[in-house]
Amino acid sequence: MAKRKNISKSHSDIEPSPKRRSNRLKCAMADVKLAIPTYRASETISAVAGSSSEAQSTDAPKSLQDLLEMPEDIVREVLRHLDPQDLLNLFHSASVFRTFLLHKSSAPTWAAARANLPGLPPLIKGMDEASYASFLFDKHCEICKVPHASGQNTFWDIQMRVCSACQFSRSIFLQETSFEFQPQPPFIDKKEFLSLIPTMFCGSLGGWMPETVQKYLAQYEEMVTDEDSFKQWRARMNKEREERRKWCDYHYDWLRIDAERCERQMEQRKEGNLEIWRTRYKDITVRLIALGWKEEVIPSQLAQHPHVKKLQRLTDEEWMEISPTLVEYIETQIQDAGMV
Repeated sequence: MAKRKNISKSHSDIEPSPKRRSNRLKCAMADVKLAIPTYRASETISAVAGSSSEAQSTDAPKSLQDLLEMPEDIVREVLRHLDPQDLLNLFHSASVFRTFLLHKSSAPTWAAARANLPGLPPLIKGMDEASYASFLFDKHCEICKVPHASGQNTFWDIQMRVCSACQFSRSIFLQETSFEFQPQPPFIDKKEFLSLIPTMFCGSLGGWMPETVQKYLAQYEEMVTDEDSFKQWRARMNKEREERRKWCDYHYDWLRIDAERCERQMEQRKEGNLEIWRTRYKDITVRLIALGWKEEVIPSQLAQHPHVKKLQRLTDEEWMEISPTLVEYIETQIQDAGMV
């Protein structure tokens, strides 16, 4: 299997995609502030991250500055309400958060975040928490590092996200006919050997990275010295292959469950936005009637006016600002329709 780079190094040269500012983070911060009126004397996250200067904290977005001023234990209380994708967005937002979330003391925080996603399979063997979240939710190709908003193809057997350009590059993934080797000692042929190691499947064809093949060949030649050691090696490889297949099945199931969850969330968001708009439109109509306008003469086009078609509650202050414009708009619409 291709060796995954440590996330603290591999992400330093990646331009992160635009981060979503999670409402869950804001809500969690507010809840914790209400629940804990006084903070215990503990280090801030900048101190935990080892930041003795302001260099790391000054690149944090203004919306997240409150987190930098909170003690470490309070920050962890906030973060345990998030999911791994939220933590990953925070990880990408500033170097101080990146250092903090890579600290060994943050492992329970990542574990709590995983627990907030029902059905998410456990950590992959040999992969740390931050790398696992990156593998599942980041959008860049792990070979060329180019980010794409729509994400990449995920190949579960090799545990990599790969863009189409790299996927079909003949210099990166080679088919069986491109390899010329014979494992030594020769207890196994090339075809069976390749079937036991991680591969990128594209349709019915397999693709192997040369460095992965070389790595497993070196392991074979080191471990296999006679027929008994070969049998042990093959049994171990078969077991690892079966574990990878089970892991793939788990994640395919989770992807389906997560897609359904995201679809439900989108529908709920649409319904919520529609209700906000309906309430705003009704509120504006009631206020116009209070000014003397009859409901039947208020043009239907009013619903599409920029001051009306907004996803926020109408306040008295805003009404004072927009009412002259809306009244003028109604008068113009009535005149154009010849209703006067």
